[in-house]
Amino acid sequence: MKRFLSKVACASLAAVLAMTIGCSKNPFENTSEASEKTGVEVTIGGSGAQVSGVPSAMGIVPSEADIVSGTVTITSVATGESVSKSAPYGEKVKFTKLLPGEYTVNVKLFDAQGKSIYEGTSNADVAEGVTLPVTVLVTPQGGSVTVGLLIGKLILWNTLDSAYALANSVEGPAGSFIGNASNYSFAAGKYDNGLQAVGQFDCANKVVFPGSVVATAKGSIEFWYKKTGAWQAGAGADLFCQGVPGSPTQNMEGCISTGYSGHYELRFGYAGTHLYTGFYNSNFTSNQNYHLAFVWDEAGIGGSSDKIRVYVDGVLVGSTNYTVARNVATNQPFVVGDIHAASGWTEWCAQGVIDNLKIFNYAKTDFSDRVQE
Repeated sequence: MKRFLSKVACASLAAVLAMTIGCSKNPFENTSEASEKTGVEVTIGGSGAQVSGVPSAMGIVPSEADIVSGTVTITSVATGESVSKSAPYGEKVKFTKLLPGEYTVNVKLFDAQGKSIYEGTSNADVAEGVTLPVTVLVTPQGGSVTVGLLIGKLILWNTLDSAYALANSVEGPAGSFIGNASNYSFAAGKYDNGLQAVGQFDCANKVVFPGSVVATAKGSIEFWYKKTGAWQAGAGADLFCQGVPGSPTQNMEGCISTGYSGHYELRFGYAGTHLYTGFYNSNFTSNQNYHLAFVWDEAGIGGSSDKIRVYVDGVLVGSTNYTVARNVATNQPFVVGDIHAASGWTEWCAQGVIDNLKIFNYAKTDFSDRVQE
């Protein structure tokens, strides 16, 4: 994640507009055979929005002004006629069957009180049956504002369904085996196969990705988990781990622990804070896939006081507003399916299958897309 703060009287943000096929009426009605392919589709940028037309789902997140909706107005340069449509952030508005010609595209972005906080205008030359990308720069309205930019994107996506897939991520850096790869296998997960770690073996043998995939003060880790082994008495099952063993403020860990209390509980450890979710072993059915998501934002998730959260199948099961800044150790690997200790801890592997691992550099809170690989 790249995040920078600057106080400017006229800071500019990019609201990206994609022109494509649509299906609604407008004052510039085109009745030609190609009219259905002549139109404008605009995705409203905003807090946490995924903006159409940008690689890696780039988004715009102001730090002091929460964009919740937007209005797009297109105006014919030839006739002066215009039409407007509005939508919440992240949603699309469509203008279709446009007559070919030059148009202006005005974008206004609003906060929760309906105040226009960003605005910009650009030109668009609409051609018969042609799809054309347009970029509009929007600037703060009403004086100076402190703006934080988040390039929100997918940092890592690995399907984990084979040794080849592990070494060839769909997005982001490759994964690899350290030590004895035979301790791991690939077994049926949510989508095809996933990475399976069961039994007991020295944690010097592990699956890793570069530690840089979680080197941010905000982010989210999500995957599917299926228990296929037995959680060991007096121990737990590490699903992922990163940091320096024995140094809590540098560590991040998602696990199921501990047997010492007589039951196992889904837990998220972040910089020395341990969030126990209340999602116990009785909630886990063996050989059933569960979608798990671990989310953090040291400044507050989605503007709330929550600093870390855990979701199961898209439902929030635990959160806390207490944490400290993590001292990120990027030279330490991100471990999947086991604890990050250098050796020993033979019983702490995942005891199950981890499938379709994704890591984002922003605090994702909507996991309705989990049903799509």
